Amino acid sequence: MDRRTAHRLAVLIACSVLVSVCTGAVASLPFNAEMHGDATVILRFLATDVSAEIDGTAMLDAVLDTEESPVTLSVQGEVWGEGAGDSYTLAAAGWVVFDLTGTSGSETEPARLRGVLRLSASGISTENPSGQATGEFVAVLEISGEPRKILGDVTATAAGSVVPPEIQYTMQVEAAYNLTLRAEATPLYGVPDDGEAQALISDPWPAEAQAALGNLFRT
Repeated sequence: MDRRTAHRLAVLIACSVLVSVCTGAVASLPFNAEMHGDATVILRFLATDVSAEIDGTAMLDAVLDTEESPVTLSVQGEVWGEGAGDSYTLAAAGWVVFDLTGTSGSETEPARLRGVLRLSASGISTENPSGQATGEFVAVLEISGEPRKILGDVTATAAGSVVPPEIQYTMQVEAAYNLTLRAEATPLYGVPDDGEAQALISDPWPAEAQAALGNLFRT
């Protein structure tokens, strides 16, 4: 083998290794989760416009399918957000941020999941504050300090009942919900700061959702 051929072969091998490393670094992994919890929803009315404030708790169990073996995740924490609807068309949409902590694997590795989800639904009324919704979500998962971006779809079901309001001139709904999340996880080269976290979402996400997501990562 002459020197020129050897040089070309060395370059080819080096490029192949580099491509393999880079491909492995950005490879996405399936992330499947179930989230459930309770929430208090405060409704305010102006003509047919309805605004909502959401505050609740969440428990999430998930599986991250790594190349070696599935990694289980069990976290819990708080959710909060806002929504809006139309009492005439019965259409509604909203967003919720969540900050959940717990363990993964053998229950000795610390885990944290922070993110935001956006949902829309139709056919929801104050007479029947229950239904189904669909949407999308983005989150950052940290397991033992290693961050991954989680991006995927969410489907939700909820059932609620109207209770005497704690705030005058509002309507209050106490609800139980279940979410199914199907997503892909990709590595991040560091935990994002508040600005980088806001950049994870853009239009048509509301600016308020961007700001709330950024606040989760503010140090």
